[in-house]
Amino acid sequence: PHSGLDIPSFCDVIDAAEALGVPAVAFCHSDPAALAALHFGEWAAAPAQKRVAKFYSRCDQVIAPSQYIAGRLAEAGVSKVIVQPLGVDLDLFHPGRADRETVRGDLGLDSKTRLLVFAGRPAREKNLETLLEALDLLGEDYRLMMIAAGAYLKPHPLVIGLDYVRDPRQLARLLASCDAFVHANDQEPFGLVVLEALASGVPVVGPSTGGVGELIDDSVGQVAH
Repeated sequence: PHSGLDIPSFCDVIDAAEALGVPAVAFCHSDPAALAALHFGEWAAAPAQKRVAKFYSRCDQVIAPSQYIAGRLAEAGVSKVIVQPLGVDLDLFHPGRADRETVRGDLGLDSKTRLLVFAGRPAREKNLETLLEALDLLGEDYRLMMIAAGAYLKPHPLVIGLDYVRDPRQLARLLASCDAFVHANDQEPFGLVVLEALASGVPVVGPSTGGVGELIDDSVGQVAH
């Protein structure tokens, strides 16, 4: 199973593994305690962490996508954890997908405008407000294309909001055509879209903490402290 936590299906998998006498392996790609604290208050972190420990400790092996998530599992008391980072299709996400001038023309931008991009859910933990505050500081020479999340934001003069892009080739084209990818979630479990941007040849500006902080350095972008 993977996190979650979807408790009924998780329990079914554990029970089935025990009945068959085979190992139960779980993949944890979220931080339930941090999410609980964000949405309900700090009081909710401890019960969520206790639940994490209860269920993942029943597994024979737990896989985490980053050292950050592995550390959070260790804090919850889960000991059988290994780190296996995620990967992307390098034939799909590639610098050769770039179509810079056409994309800018379609968006009504001139070639001198610096085009930033973020792709992801409009979730609270994504810290989209931080991206908008940074954009205001950058000013008129910049635009931020927000894929998926931008469709749900209030209108902003420097933001180009796009719906969710279903075609992965189109997403790869858009990413590769931008000047930089920006990410503000300092508790991201991994940051797969960051890896997709890097594979597309696009520098990434992101936090020094969480899974994103494990993917970027000064050679591929800029870490924001």
